[in-house]
Amino acid sequence: SYSVTLILSFGAISMVFYKMIGVVLLAEGKRWFYFFSLFISVLANIIVNIVTIPILGMYGAALSSVISYSICGISFLVYFIWYKEIKIKEIFTISGSELKLLVNALKRR
Repeated sequence: SYSVTLILSFGAISMVFYKMIGVVLLAEGKRWFYFFSLFISVLANIIVNIVTIPILGMYGAALSSVISYSICGISFLVYFIWYKEIKIKEIFTISGSELKLLVNALKRR
């Protein structure tokens, strides 16, 4: 089970984007994009499960989940970057003003 958990941890990175960006999209009324992205991810999961489980067993199921998680998380991230007109650099770096906000928030605790 350790190996399966290790495989699934790769998909967790993409799910962070889904969980964070999904809330924003729903709050802004983008429910159709939300629905279709999840729908495509579920379809991918089913199809890849059909192919990989007979060959790889539980590892195939884990791989299928990682693929569907990645489709979901990456689609949310790409759509969010496009919709909000954000540069990719801004997503993955912390600016000076953001760092100051973080430091001030930690000082309050």
